[in-house]
Amino acid sequence: MFGVYQPDHGEGGGHDGSRRCEIADGPLRLFDPVLGLKQIVEDPARRWTVYAFGRLLDAGPRGLLGLGEALDAGEADPLATLNGSFALVVHLRAKGEVLLVTDRTGSRRLYYGERDGRLWFSSRLARLRGCGFRLRLTDGRLIQYLTFRCVLDGTILEGVDRLPGASVLRWSTGGSSVHRYWGWDFEEDEPPPGESSASSDRMEELSSLWTGAVSRWILPGSDPLLSLSGGLDSRLILVEMLRHLAPGQFRTMTYGTPGSFDYEIARLIASRRGLRHRSFDLSREGDYDRLFSEACLETDGMIDLVNAVNDSHRALGDDQRELVVGYFADSITGRVCLPDVMLDRRLEGRPDRGSATRYLLDRFSMGLWLQVPWLVERPPDWCFEEMVRVLGGEGSGGPRPSLASALARFHCERLAPRFDLLCLGKGDDTIERICPFLDIHWIDFWRRVPPSLRNEGRLYKEFLAWRAPELYALPLRGLRGRGLVEGRRVWDLGLRPNPEIGLVDYEGWLRGGGPFATLIRDLLTAVGDRGILRREAIDRYWDEHQSGSCENTFMLLRAASLEMILRTFG
Repeated sequence: MFGVYQPDHGEGGGHDGSRRCEIADGPLRLFDPVLGLKQIVEDPARRWTVYAFGRLLDAGPRGLLGLGEALDAGEADPLATLNGSFALVVHLRAKGEVLLVTDRTGSRRLYYGERDGRLWFSSRLARLRGCGFRLRLTDGRLIQYLTFRCVLDGTILEGVDRLPGASVLRWSTGGSSVHRYWGWDFEEDEPPPGESSASSDRMEELSSLWTGAVSRWILPGSDPLLSLSGGLDSRLILVEMLRHLAPGQFRTMTYGTPGSFDYEIARLIASRRGLRHRSFDLSREGDYDRLFSEACLETDGMIDLVNAVNDSHRALGDDQRELVVGYFADSITGRVCLPDVMLDRRLEGRPDRGSATRYLLDRFSMGLWLQVPWLVERPPDWCFEEMVRVLGGEGSGGPRPSLASALARFHCERLAPRFDLLCLGKGDDTIERICPFLDIHWIDFWRRVPPSLRNEGRLYKEFLAWRAPELYALPLRGLRGRGLVEGRRVWDLGLRPNPEIGLVDYEGWLRGGGPFATLIRDLLTAVGDRGILRREAIDRYWDEHQSGSCENTFMLLRAASLEMILRTFG
């Protein structure tokens, strides 16, 4: 989706070849992607019109007309009841204003910037790059990218921002404002002593919510494709799909390299269930330069390309548009892992914010934050303070009262919408990616779950074991072992000795001397020549990895991805 609001009715420019399917609405011009930006409701007097991009499943109790009237009146409360994965563009003609709206999680990317008295907006950053907005990677955003694999605030284009989830941008020639209409407020209190997490009432409620979510998101007769992995989330979707569809009524796929967890375990699950399954071996691709370049464009140059290099959309048939995925699930159900004694620790001031930041850095940067200061030639204290600023609550309503809630809110509000959802970006304008875990009723349940039951996904795992014990018993990503022994049969998964990366054996590829290692070495040399990263540090990390004295896969790939981003958007 791409558009411009130009009150002067000028022609504008830089539409990046997107003139097909143009919707001209006076000063508002919209350029429609394949999936469709559609008018969903209009005031009978044409005072306002609402357009939607994505999938709006439920317009809430007031309906579409009531939604439009509320937005025209400046009310945002009805937005919290909308269900689906969508972005809205609202033209308030009588007021000379445009509203941009995101769903609760921000699952539909929506970037915007003001230039020459006009509001430019798009679901793809590259289109705005073609409208005169230039690359500018600030020191702070460089630190964020190298630490967390993604830019957490703003974008890499000067003057362009991304509208967060659950937000409304109101724009006119007189000014603009952004406000949130909903927030990630989590339960703080623990359950009464002796109460079982897997109580029958709680399991039944979860079961009912999950059945409803899948039935709403996966449409009957759509012949969807399910992306299987070695984790829990795609298994839970599979369980529910098999309750409503025969194995022949949908297909499954995975991608990666033979011997990796996701690749082998997904094939095992598909075999056990008699599913139509395809496995894409990325080690056979060879054209990694193309894959990196395409992934960089599709993910807006905002994340590293470790998880973005895939051709999963190729598994779709000519008449298929729906790819079912399980991203974001662990963020909602309890990705944060804390010692139980720390769950109710209160964040009272700067020292506590610093402690929370240190935990987040250790947990989500895989320890790489300690290498970043030397790589970028910045004082360690400066880098750490930049992380405290971003992670300690600035710009997101401040930290929550307890450490557990603060970390959960950071992950759901800041990290997952940036990294997890951008990993889904490839083919986003032509593929409908369906994620039942984004259902608002499912989300509302997990916000009420006590911290100790969200911690390490305890309740979530118990629910899957209760709902589908036969699938829960199969090997999980992250568990070592050659295979599964069942009766007299041994299911040999053929796992590599160290399959820690779920999809691709990047560690081995970098030491293999093949086309992938050659491409990464060339990219590292180029980014060193730019002077953004220390050449001495890059060469040291490369030599250590090649000798086997250190495993520097993630930092090397992050630095190489940075060069691809600068080439693509520079």
